[in-house]
Amino acid sequence: MQLYGFGKLLRTFWGGLHITPFIVSGNSKVFKEHSDFLLKDSFGNLVSSDNLTYGGWRDTPWYALDFSNPKVLDYITKVFHYFSHDLHIKYFKLDACYWGAIRSYCYNRNFSCVDNYRKGLEIILKAVGKEDIVIEKGYPRNDFLVNYTKKDIDRVKKALKLPKDKKIILYAPTWRDNQHTSGVGYTYKTEVDFDYLREQLGDEYIILFRAHWLVAQSFNFEKYNDFVIDV
Repeated sequence: MQLYGFGKLLRTFWGGLHITPFIVSGNSKVFKEHSDFLLKDSFGNLVSSDNLTYGGWRDTPWYALDFSNPKVLDYITKVFHYFSHDLHIKYFKLDACYWGAIRSYCYNRNFSCVDNYRKGLEIILKAVGKEDIVIEKGYPRNDFLVNYTKKDIDRVKKALKLPKDKKIILYAPTWRDNQHTSGVGYTYKTEVDFDYLREQLGDEYIILFRAHWLVAQSFNFEKYNDFVIDV
């Protein structure tokens, strides 16, 4: 759990937490003392994040909490109630939410992976204050990719001043653990051959490039004119 800093709304300041409520580290007290809190595979073994997907960015490997277990619900309720009502924290950024729905078996076998995530979010929202701000991050927004409307498309094209006669490719790479510069932060080296893509697709397509916010460097696509647009 990390202290995120402070937010500002009008002239009111409040404490905020950047927190990963669906996972624990293998070095954590929860992992060492409450293994029954964690998701398992079909053989009853703990499921570590690096065996199924990306292992995480610090204190790895990660293990996901089992929100079908009443003990976990009680534990998380107490944690977030303490943050909100005792410490008066009013801003919560929930990160790494994807791992709440990681493939595994729950304490309650009637729970699906998605049920596990939904239950975790439900219990967190109940524990904090009604006026608290809770933002979910760290999971794919595939729901929007499926449920978008033509109005959404027109709104985005207008905001980004995109041509209406071109098809659009979104290229949104995340950051890499092994691409870090001391004193600068995380960088990103794209391996995409944009010259080749422009030659093959330039007449019909444009590419929207969106790097992860953690990447410190800027990108220059001037040579590609309106084919690659950094958004």
